[in-house]
Amino acid sequence: MKLWLTAQEIADLRLEGFPATKRGVQLIAARGNWADSPLARKRAGREGGGGLEYHMNLLPQFQRLDYAATFVRIEQEDYRTETSRDLTTRERNTRDAKLVVLKVADRFKKSCELPTSPSDDLFAELYEDGKVPVPEWVSELVKRLSGRTLARWRKDMRADINRLAHDPSKARKGTGVLDTAEGGQLRAYCLALYVSNQFLSAKHIRVMTILMTTICPSSFSTNWGSAISPLRWMPMVKSGASASVTSYVFVSLMRRSSRVRHRRSRQGNTQR
Repeated sequence: MKLWLTAQEIADLRLEGFPATKRGVQLIAARGNWADSPLARKRAGREGGGGLEYHMNLLPQFQRLDYAATFVRIEQEDYRTETSRDLTTRERNTRDAKLVVLKVADRFKKSCELPTSPSDDLFAELYEDGKVPVPEWVSELVKRLSGRTLARWRKDMRADINRLAHDPSKARKGTGVLDTAEGGQLRAYCLALYVSNQFLSAKHIRVMTILMTTICPSSFSTNWGSAISPLRWMPMVKSGASASVTSYVFVSLMRRSSRVRHRRSRQGNTQR
């Protein structure tokens, strides 16, 4: 990619929204004082001030990216992937999408003959502007891009290509409310309810858990034997038990809750 261009060369590019004549480009350069910019220089080989060359960064962003986009090439080999049994489908797809972007970015760097950092920044601009024609599945997985991101991906690829893989669901694994509440005991409690009777619905388990934590909130911080845990009262709710048995459990829990509230109320009145 040629970085320094004359007015005629810029006109010959026929960039969208830009003059296609040398005179038209010269008028824009005059209005923008391009000649006074450090990004303007005398043409090589000319003596006595015969003409100027302008760096491509003097072009407006739209035309600059339009010009740079002509040097983006995507080849069939960019889609060549590697299998890995250690990764989920989402992880493999994410890794492969990043590899496609890296291959195209590296080819762009060679074609424009820029140092790595400026090349990556320019390529990231092109990608963000939608001027890198990657397949839809790649753009869906790589929504944002920056020069620093490309540098980080190269570092990860050199260490281990599978470090490019990413699955948001695995990243969130173990961070949900059930996994973290009471040091994981809440999750264990809900699982114990379900194992005791797989006919219980999510609503049943939710109600039982709320009642248990309301009646005996210290049960999670003590031991399971002292709490009204599934190990204590769920044996009566056998597999396939009728709704009446489950209702009996609810009623028993509510009665106990009422007694606990009444006892606490009396203790409060005594202290007063």
